[in-house]
Amino acid sequence: YPKNEWSDDAHFQLGELYFQERQFSKAYDHYMTIVTDFPGSPDYLQSAFNAGLSLESMGEWDSALKIYRDLIGKYPNQEMLQEQIKNLEKRRRDAGRG
Repeated sequence: YPKNEWSDDAHFQLGELYFQERQFSKAYDHYMTIVTDFPGSPDYLQSAFNAGLSLESMGEWDSALKIYRDLIGKYPNQEMLQEQIKNLEKRRRDAGRG
């Protein structure tokens, strides 16, 4: 039942599981399913942020930054979001990638 009332939560929990297991690509896929298929989900904003964390963990820093920047003004913990952006931008500069 890919679109039932619990599907978004199932994808979120699977994303969390895969992230914990350091299977970041699979985690990203589950988080992004919520972002693309369940925009009204209570897990939407956290899933978008976690998708960014997954990309960051895979070394896809530019894509992660794009997600983080798209969350400015929307994500409930703006202080943490700004800190994540600042730290990733510093990592990019230090690595000569930005």
